[in-house]
Amino acid sequence: MQHSDPPYRWNFRDLSFFWPTMKPQTLYRSSNLATDDVNAYQGLKLIVDLRSEKEVQKAPHPENMPTQLYHAPMLVEHDQSKIDVLRLPKIEFLFQRYKTYPETLKNSVALILKNIVLLPAGEACAFHCTHGKDRTGFVSSVLLGLLGAPRDAIVTDYLHSADIWRTKLNRDESETPYFLTNGVPFIDVSIDALLEEYGSFREYAVSCVGSSDVIERVEIVLKTEL
Repeated sequence: MQHSDPPYRWNFRDLSFFWPTMKPQTLYRSSNLATDDVNAYQGLKLIVDLRSEKEVQKAPHPENMPTQLYHAPMLVEHDQSKIDVLRLPKIEFLFQRYKTYPETLKNSVALILKNIVLLPAGEACAFHCTHGKDRTGFVSSVLLGLLGAPRDAIVTDYLHSADIWRTKLNRDESETPYFLTNGVPFIDVSIDALLEEYGSFREYAVSCVGSSDVIERVEIVLKTEL
């Protein structure tokens, strides 16, 4: 059964929901945020768009939006191994793609981290891709991990996209696309690859921005005040 395109912003949520150590109303993860309604951007100081150029052309943000916008797409390697991956079955393709996220999304993570430290007090940042689950899910895992969230909390946050698809949008199992299949925590593949190469979320974050000082400032901005 074919599923219809989901409405704008259907997967918009506070990243602190499953990990209260993170300051609420500061970081939001989302599906596509592009809309002609400029009033919908109120309350967001910064938006980081993780979509590809092709995706942005299909659904662009308006030129007169009141929010600062950065475009930080995933790096795509045009080598033979990438071409071979694209020939894989859908589920296997996702597993292989998630394995590359720590490297292909490194610049995207760096841009978000560097801008978090520039957020004025009380302001918020949002990051999004198209469905708010894969690329957005990896960035979310890094930010949650950096704030000390255990793996089960990270995976719960990741799988919540499928819950929202079915409950908030009133979709049944037959309408759930393969990339939102619940019970398949693809994010585990990314986390394993990240930890194998860097040892911890913090060391990965430091490698993204090239400075432990920046990461310390990120932690100060994002941690709930006791």
